[in-house]
Amino acid sequence: MIVNSNLSSLLNVENLSSKIIQIYGEAATGKSTLAMSLSKLLNMRKSDYMFWIDTERKFSAKKYETLDLESKEPKEPIDRRQPFVTQLSTLKQQENAIKTIINSNSDTNPIFPVGMIVIDTFSNLLRKKFNDLSYTKYVNLTKDFIKNQINPLLRFQNKTDCYLIFVHQVTYVPDIGNLPFLHRVFSQIESAWIELSKDRENNELNMEIRNNNQRVETTFEISQKGLIFQPVS
Repeated sequence: MIVNSNLSSLLNVENLSSKIIQIYGEAATGKSTLAMSLSKLLNMRKSDYMFWIDTERKFSAKKYETLDLESKEPKEPIDRRQPFVTQLSTLKQQENAIKTIINSNSDTNPIFPVGMIVIDTFSNLLRKKFNDLSYTKYVNLTKDFIKNQINPLLRFQNKTDCYLIFVHQVTYVPDIGNLPFLHRVFSQIESAWIELSKDRENNELNMEIRNNNQRVETTFEISQKGLIFQPVS
């Protein structure tokens, strides 16, 4: 089913299966733009802050400011602060950034209460080490990644009820197609999933949303002001 609607109704934000949203797709399919749009769309308390961990060092504050959500939901504009953006280049820096965010909210009344954490892209820095390490060392590094980054974030989300948005690169699996890198790990997390893909034959970008056992598909374009969903022909 192809749906022509706004992002809020497509994702069914009032009935999310989880406050964890995972986005994956090939390069240049709009993953970061979608994450930015979602971060402006999802309701947080006005006192809460958003933290954005940028492992590809491509976050644009100007683009974030110019995103124009066509959705009329919610009806009142959201008074959203600019996110705290951390751009980093090593796996250890990413681990330390996650620890800093979590530790800063260990007090009863934190100075910067967390409403949302976005990681774009989550396993990028781990994936870069794949060709530099032996299989055994890479497996051990992956275990550390799960123990020191994924699990603490999930415990923190469960404690604070904040939003988590994980953006993933993809890996090709024969007979299945593109799946998120480390899909066997991330697929175990209860989440709403959004897959972005390219239809090269028709020169279209496709979006598939899986939320609460429902599946919705649509086509879209990427513009400077965000994602433009295509009308049904």
